[in-house]
Amino acid sequence: MKALQLAALLLAGTGCTAELTLPVGVEPADLGITSDASGSDGGVPFDTGDSDAGPGSDVGRADVEASDLGGPDAAARALEANDVSILWPAPAQGPLPPGYLRLVPFGADPILALPAEALAIIPDLHSDVPSGGLPSAVIIALRLDPCAKNNAGQCEYELRLTAETLDPSLDDAAIHFIYRLDQAGFDALQVDLQSFRAASPTPTGGPLGPHPGLVAAGVDSDYGRSLHALIERHALPDRLLRMTFNTFAFDNWGFRRFDKVGANFEEVPLPGLTPPALSQAWLRQAPQDDRDDPSGLIDPLPTRNFQALLRADALAGGTTTATVLAARDVILELEDPTRSHAAITDCVSCHLAGVTREWAQARGVDFDRPERYRAPSGFEVEWLRPPAITSNLSNTIAFGYHRGPGEALHPVVSDRVAHETAEVLQALAR
Repeated sequence: MKALQLAALLLAGTGCTAELTLPVGVEPADLGITSDASGSDGGVPFDTGDSDAGPGSDVGRADVEASDLGGPDAAARALEANDVSILWPAPAQGPLPPGYLRLVPFGADPILALPAEALAIIPDLHSDVPSGGLPSAVIIALRLDPCAKNNAGQCEYELRLTAETLDPSLDDAAIHFIYRLDQAGFDALQVDLQSFRAASPTPTGGPLGPHPGLVAAGVDSDYGRSLHALIERHALPDRLLRMTFNTFAFDNWGFRRFDKVGANFEEVPLPGLTPPALSQAWLRQAPQDDRDDPSGLIDPLPTRNFQALLRADALAGGTTTATVLAARDVILELEDPTRSHAAITDCVSCHLAGVTREWAQARGVDFDRPERYRAPSGFEVEWLRPPAITSNLSNTIAFGYHRGPGEALHPVVSDRVAHETAEVLQALAR
């Protein structure tokens, strides 16, 4: 394990540093880290590997005045990518330190308040271990959306929390908790997030990845606990609208969805599948973490899919066959939040589109098309791309951590999450 003291993460005006731990065999240059901390926000410059990704709007902490805390409009002007899509930091290897928000009791760690009827239906996240993985599940990501599309295609205010199992012996598995907010609740959440940003010990601008303030202060700090208090205020049990599960067993992942219906949660068909199905699986057929072989089966397949690319010989006939181009066009649509959303998209396609594109693009498939998503001008979002998760179809995480070779944790930010974050920033600024 290698620890790197990053002078580029200088705490604003203090000369303090934050420590970033890199997995074994990963050098700073692999993540695009340079020794020149010349970014205007004092953050670490990363190479995103995407020529279309531009810099975010770097509003430093010094630019936020106390008077800016007065309402949602001020909050919207101040919030940046890491303020609306928050990823908790996690150690590269070894057990989690104390202080994370848990789903079940673990030491003195806080627990997410969930309705009893929701707790009763959470399945084993790892069916191949006796505990089911739940003791290691922690809240690892928070996102907000002022225009999450419902089944009728209408905008709703949403708060999303992601819990993930981060025990060193377990593979990727996660839960999405989706909360519905009204206008007043969403406005209050914006103000609280802006206050959280203003209290950060280091600027929160820069590439989307582990939250800079939480990296600097630590999860088990007053600053970290203030985020858990924010969740307690806004992720109220009676606001929980939906839960989706990504479970793991023997190199296969299963996806299911439960919606609030009356007083209970009921399993509902996953969108985008024909015939409607209550579950879906990603059946990995290549060695775990193999970045050269994309082989696997999506079962059942959605009506529109990119299954043709999920085989080792997918490009044997060339990169411009009708089959390859059709799969490419499906991926371009899936990575565009203005053309697809969770209410109409199956789980596996959403989670695997990005890594499948990376695999195909590295082998000559042209994704630089007019229909490729481009962020609104002024709202481009940069994001981290650790090499270990690039083109890795054993990674089913979109915003969280992938447990890779040697039990190392790698932060994951999918293209889709970065694109959605750009849309959220634009919507909040209107």
